[in-house]
Amino acid sequence: MRQRKQNYITLSCDGEVVPQRGAAAPAPESADVAYRLSRMVEEAAAALPLAPNALEAADASEYTAVAPGEAQASSRARVAADAQAGAPATAAQPVALVMARSKAAKRLLQAVADAGFCACAVYTQDRRGEGYLKAAQRTVCLGERYSDALFGNGHAVLQAADECGAAVVLLSDEALPLAEVDSFLARAAARGVRVFRAMSPDAPALGWILCSTDKPPLDDGTWRTCQRCGLSFDEASLASGHSTCPSCGGYFRMSSAERIDDTLDAGSFEEWNRSVPETDPLGFPGYGGKLAAQRAKTGLEEAVRTGEGRIAGLRVAVGIMESQFFMGSMGSVVGEKLCRLVERATDERLPVVIFTASGGARMQEGLVSLMQMAKVSCALARHGEAGLPYLSVLTDPTTGGVTASFAMQGDVVLAEPGALIGFAGQRVIRDTIKQELPEGFQTAEFALEHGLIDAIVERSEMRSMLAHLLAIHLATARSNRGAHEPGDCAILVDFQTVRDNLEHGTDTYNTVTYGLLEPEGGLPFGESSPWRPR
Repeated sequence: MRQRKQNYITLSCDGEVVPQRGAAAPAPESADVAYRLSRMVEEAAAALPLAPNALEAADASEYTAVAPGEAQASSRARVAADAQAGAPATAAQPVALVMARSKAAKRLLQAVADAGFCACAVYTQDRRGEGYLKAAQRTVCLGERYSDALFGNGHAVLQAADECGAAVVLLSDEALPLAEVDSFLARAAARGVRVFRAMSPDAPALGWILCSTDKPPLDDGTWRTCQRCGLSFDEASLASGHSTCPSCGGYFRMSSAERIDDTLDAGSFEEWNRSVPETDPLGFPGYGGKLAAQRAKTGLEEAVRTGEGRIAGLRVAVGIMESQFFMGSMGSVVGEKLCRLVERATDERLPVVIFTASGGARMQEGLVSLMQMAKVSCALARHGEAGLPYLSVLTDPTTGGVTASFAMQGDVVLAEPGALIGFAGQRVIRDTIKQELPEGFQTAEFALEHGLIDAIVERSEMRSMLAHLLAIHLATARSNRGAHEPGDCAILVDFQTVRDNLEHGTDTYNTVTYGLLEPEGGLPFGESSPWRPR
C-alpha cells in the first residue's frame, strides 16, 4: 500500500515500511532508488540486473518483490546458512567492503553480515585495535596512519576492494564524498564492483543508493603518489587541478608536456631545436649508455625543451627544464638549446620565459657543463640589451649552477610555493660551516623573505600572472617607442583592467583590442563592447 501521509520514511529491520503520522509532502519528479541489504546480497550473489525491484526513496512507493528463480533462492539459502553458522565466505557469499569507522560501524557490520554478506572492515595500523573490527568477518588495512583523506581516497578504497575481493562497497562516514567522484565510480564499475552510499548518513538502515557514472573507466596504470601525504590519485584528476594534491595541496613535479598544457594556449607550442648533437667531452665511462637509457625511459631528447607558444594570445619563447631527465642537470646540450632559444627570441623580438628544474651541473661533462652558466647568461644579457623581458619561474628543485646563473637572472623572478631553491645542498653547507641551518632554509618562502626572488605564485595563478607581465611589457615597450608599428593596436596600460579581463572576460588577449582608458573608467565585456576587435 502506498504511504502518502508522511514526509519521511522509516524502514523496519526486515525492510518493511513503517507508517508515520504527519502532513503529506509532495514527492519530487525524480527519485533515487534505495536498496535493502538483503536485495543487494541477492544481486551480488546471483548477478541480477540492476534494480529489478527497489523502494523509491522519495515518495515511499510500495516494495514489490520479484520472485527469484530456483538458483537464486538456493544461492541465498546457502549464504544465510553460512552467515548463521559463522562460516568463512564462500563463492556463494559475496564480500561487502564497509567503509565506516564511526560509533555505528559495529552495528552496520553486523547488519551487513546478517543480510548474507561477508562483512569486511577497514582499519589503519595505528588504530588496528578498535572495537568495531571484532564485528567483521574480514579486515583489510588501508595504510599506516589514519586520516580522513585516506578513508576518502579512491585509490586506497579500490586497492582494499581488490585485496578482499569485494563485490560491493558501502560508503559511509569519511568515505561518503567518493559517491560523487566519477573517476572512482568508473574504475569500480570496470572491476565489476558496485558502490552504494547510505540514504541517510545518520541512519544507514533506511536504505542504500546505488552510485554510478556515465564516464568511461580510465587506465589503472595512471596513478601518482603524493610525496607529502602518501596518497595516490589518477593523473586525469591531477591534471585538472594543475598537478596539485587534492588532499594536502602539495605540488607534484610536472613534466614539460604537462607544463606546456597547463601554461600555454592549446595547440600553440612549436618546438625549436628538438635534437642537438650530443657530446661526451670527457669520454666518461658509460655516459652514452645512460643517455640512451634516459631517452628510452622518458621519450625526451634532453633535460630541456624549447620553443615558442602563446600565453593568453601573447607570443613568447619558452624553455622548460625536465626533472625526469638526469634530474634536469645542465650539460652542453642543455646550455646550447637554451642559448639558441634566447638568441632566436632576440632576433624575433620575443620575451623569454624559462621554467627551471635542475640538480645543477652534469658531472659527466665536468667544466664543459659549468661553462653553460656563462654561455646562457651572456645570451640573456644581449636579450635584455635589446629591451626584451626575461621571466624566470623557479620550480622544485632549482639548485646548483642553474641557480647561480640564468635562474636568478630574470627581470622578474617567480617561484612556486615550497620549491627547493639553493646552490649547494643543505648537508654540504652544514658540514662546511659547522652550523645548524635556519628552519625552512632553501625554500621559496625563505628566498622571498630575504629578497632573492620577486614573488611566490600559486600554480593555478601562474598562467594569469605571466599573461599580466607580458601584457604590461608590451604596453610599456610600445609606449616608449612613441609610435606604433604598422598593424599595431592601441595598448592597454592599466594593470588592474588587464587582470579583470583575464578573470571575467574572454581569458585570451588575442580577442581584445587594447586602448588607453580614462583613470576612472573600466573595460566592458558585453557583446556591444567597443573594445572588441573588428
